[in-house]
Amino acid sequence: MGNTLLAGKQPRLSPEEEKYLFDAGISYLSNGAPEAAYYCLDRIIAPDLPQLFNKALCCYLSGWYEECHRLLDKAGQSLSNGLSRQESLPPSLAHHAYSDRLHLCPMPRGIPQELARTQLLRLKAETAFRLQLYGEVKAIAASLQKPYQHIEKLIKQISYDTEGN
Repeated sequence: MGNTLLAGKQPRLSPEEEKYLFDAGISYLSNGAPEAAYYCLDRIIAPDLPQLFNKALCCYLSGWYEECHRLLDKAGQSLSNGLSRQESLPPSLAHHAYSDRLHLCPMPRGIPQELARTQLLRLKAETAFRLQLYGEVKAIAASLQKPYQHIEKLIKQISYDTEGN
């Protein structure tokens, strides 16, 4: 029967076809084409954490913050609660880790859970800020326990906005 359309349903894709779509989505995201990336990623039938994160990143980059937040919530449900601490980086790399733009990078498959969690939460903080969910931004900052520069700027802006300018 193959991949023919039946009664308007999307054809079932092989794991190899889904891998190609995922890789195409990563490529489009890496090259600044979130709409094309979303188009590819949305065709994957069985979503996983990286696929959901990358769809959320497409939404974030396109200004669709409500959907980004929903997808990040769904992606976060697949993270295990018993995560280990992220290992310390050598000092020469650690200096840049808190100012990098990891949260705006596509998430590959197979990364350590703690790195995936950090990347997801950092994007979620940005999205929550844009949705004016300020309590959530502060809760994310506290759960990360590290001073990521972009989140610190958001918290300063929240303080400025809520203290009456």
